[in-house]
Amino acid sequence: MAWWTNPNIQIKQKNRFIMSIGEFLIPTVVSVDKPSISIESKEYTMINHVYRYPGIAKWQPITVTFVDGSGQSLVKNEKNKQAARVDVDNLDAAQMLYRILESSGYKSKSFVSGATSKSSMINGSFSKTVRIEQIEPDGLTVSEGWKLHNPIFTDIKWGSLSYADDGAVEYTLTIAYDWAEFYLDTNASIGNYRPKNPMRTTLDDGPDAATDAQNLREDFEAEEENRNMWGVRETTIDDLLGEDF
Repeated sequence: MAWWTNPNIQIKQKNRFIMSIGEFLIPTVVSVDKPSISIESKEYTMINHVYRYPGIAKWQPITVTFVDGSGQSLVKNEKNKQAARVDVDNLDAAQMLYRILESSGYKSKSFVSGATSKSSMINGSFSKTVRIEQIEPDGLTVSEGWKLHNPIFTDIKWGSLSYADDGAVEYTLTIAYDWAEFYLDTNASIGNYRPKNPMRTTLDDGPDAATDAQNLREDFEAEEENRNMWGVRETTIDDLLGEDF
C-alpha cells in the first residue's frame, strides 16, 4: 500500500510551527527560514582531470518575518470609556525588535554610545538561544526542531508604509549563528513574550490590578495638578481606567 493512502501518516505542514527566543514564545511570527548549510568545494587539477573535495561547512543566516498586533493600544469598554489593553506589548513586534537592538549594547541617543558584542547579542538580545519547532497535530510534540547556537542579528527592518496598501506591516529580523542542532520528540516550547520595561503602560487583571491602578491614578493626578497650574487640559485618568477601578 502506498504511504500517502495510509490515514495514520501525517505530512509536515508549513503552517505548523512556533519560534521562541530563550524561553519565550514569539506569537507574532508569520514566516521563518529553516536552517541551511553550504559546504565549500575544493577543486584540484591533475593533468586533464578535475577532482573535487569537500571543504568548510557554513551555516547560512535565516530571516524571520513578523506582524505587529499593537495597532490599537486602547480599547473601549461597555461604558464607552477607554482602558489600556493588557496584551498589547506581547504583540508589539516593533518594540520587541527595538529591545533586541538595545539589548545588544547599542544605544540610539544624541551622542555615539554603545558598542555591540557577540556575548551581549547572544545573552541579551536572544537569551542565549533561538529555537524553531515544527509541531505535530496535537500541538504539544515537536516533529522537527532546530536550536540555533550563538545567534546574532545582522539586519533589522521595521517594514515600509504606503497609502496604496492596507495590508499588515511586516517586520524582518536576520539571524546568523555558528551552528544549528536538530532534535525531535520533545515537548513544544510554551510561554509568552514579555518585554522588560514595556514602553507603554498596561493594566493587568491579576491580584495586584487594583493597587496598580491606584498607583497609576495617584501619579497621573499629581502630574495633572501641575498641568492645571498652566491651564492645560488633557485626558483624565478616568478616561484611561474607566469606572471599574
